[in-house]
Amino acid sequence: MNYINHNDVYRISKVLTESGNIYGLSSNSTDSHLMKNSEWGAVLYLSQSKYGLDGTEIVINSVYLNNTTKSIYAVTGCASSTADASAVSTTIGALNNRTQSSVYVWTQKNGTVASSTGTIYGIYDMSGGISERTSSLINNKNNNLKTYGSQIIADLNNGKSTKYITIYPTGETLGQTMAQASQANYTNNTKIYGDAIKETSTLGTGNNSWYSDCSDFVGLSTPFFLHGGYYGGTSISGCFAFGRTSGNGSYYRGFRSVLVSL
Repeated sequence: MNYINHNDVYRISKVLTESGNIYGLSSNSTDSHLMKNSEWGAVLYLSQSKYGLDGTEIVINSVYLNNTTKSIYAVTGCASSTADASAVSTTIGALNNRTQSSVYVWTQKNGTVASSTGTIYGIYDMSGGISERTSSLINNKNNNLKTYGSQIIADLNNGKSTKYITIYPTGETLGQTMAQASQANYTNNTKIYGDAIKETSTLGTGNNSWYSDCSDFVGLSTPFFLHGGYYGGTSISGCFAFGRTSGNGSYYRGFRSVLVSL
C-alpha cells in the first residue's frame, strides 16, 4: 500500500490484529507494528551472513506497473537481471505470462536473487520496489513531524524512543542546508547501532552506504526515515540504502509491517 503518509502507515500497522481483521490475527497472540530501523537492520545482517547471501548484494526489484492509478504502481516479488538494473515498465499480464524480458518473478529460480536469502523463503523487495517508511525519526521539532506523523509524536515517551518508535539524536543547527543538517545529525548519532546505518556507511549524505547505496540521513523538513530505495534508483537503491522524507504521501513510498508472536 502506497500513496499514504507516515502517520497512516504507523496506524495501519498497529491495528492489523484488531478484532474482526481480515487476516485472522489475534492481539492475544500477535503484536503488529511498523518496522523500525533496528528490525530492517536485523534482516540485512542475516542476509549478508553465511546463512543468507554471504556478502552478495540483493538484486533490485526495478519493476513498476504501466498504470495511471498512483496507489497501484510497484509490484512485489520481482527480480531484475542485474543488481542495479534500470526501471522496467510492465503489466501484471506480462509478468504472469513470463513474457517480460529481463524480469523474473519470485517463483522462478532467477527471481529468488531478489530475496534476503537467495531462496524462495527469504524476504523480498528489500532493494527497490518502493522506498519503505520505518518507525524511526529525528525529533527536531519540524512542523512535518505533526503534519505527517501526529500519532507517532503523540505516542512518544516524553519525546524519547518507545517499544515501537526509535528517536535519533539531533545535531543540526539553525541556518544549515539540508546536506549540512543531515551530516550533523549523522555525526551526532553515536549510540544507535544494529540498524544498518552508521556501521554500514561513511557519510550521512550522498551514496556512501555499502554497495554505494544512498546514505541520506534525516534532517530539517525531512525527519522520517526511508529504506531500500525505489524501482528507478538503479545503483543508489539497495538494501543498505537509507533516505529521508517529510512524511507526505507518494506513489514510490510504502511500508512493511512486522508481526511478532507473543
